[in-house]
Amino acid sequence: MRLRSHSNLHKTLSFAVIHLAIGVALGWLFTGAFILGSLLAFVEPAVNTGASHWLEKVRWNGSARARTLKQGGVMAGTHLVVAMGVGYALSGSWMAASAYAILEPLANAVAHHFFDRWWHAVPEARPTAA
Repeated sequence: MRLRSHSNLHKTLSFAVIHLAIGVALGWLFTGAFILGSLLAFVEPAVNTGASHWLEKVRWNGSARARTLKQGGVMAGTHLVVAMGVGYALSGSWMAASAYAILEPLANAVAHHFFDRWWHAVPEARPTAA
């Protein structure tokens, strides 16, 4: 029986569960309601995905490095504005929205660091020969 596969898909899906759990927990903490926290954790990434899609269509001028820096900066700013806007729309509090928009990505970055270390440290379960 295989307990875990080292494929990129399995790793991505595994971390997606952790990412979502962090989003829901922080959303719940900052809105005070589990349903609102869950909505925040689902709606904010959906809106940011749409914004990212449209930003990918922008033609950025300059060298490849300059284009990458411009696009990354605009995407980071857009992500923050969307997270705060969705957070405010669901909570009615700029304080809660700002805290969520700043702390959720930081918490996920820390979680990803430790998840990645664990993922590569635990050996893959291999079926035994009969």
